[in-house]
Amino acid sequence: MIDLTSKIHFIDFVLLAFALEGFGLIAYHYLTRGGLRPLEVVLNLASGAFLVVALRLALTDARYQYIGACLFGSFIAHIFDLRRRWPRK
Repeated sequence: MIDLTSKIHFIDFVLLAFALEGFGLIAYHYLTRGGLRPLEVVLNLASGAFLVVALRLALTDARYQYIGACLFGSFIAHIFDLRRRWPRK
């Protein structure tokens, strides 16, 4: 059975992967002027990163206020991301 510390380290690895993905996508945009704009990358990845941080906090028995704040941050980032992508008339 996998112990709790290995789960937490895996979550840290996922957060590192988010950061590397964001860096790579933003670098690609600046080098080629293609792909997503940096703000779109940040908003998209922030939503998922907040969820992963909330999971990490829940596994480490953090205070529920911190978990709630991360979930709210994910919601706000998701709303801003949707607002930017929604087609305008």
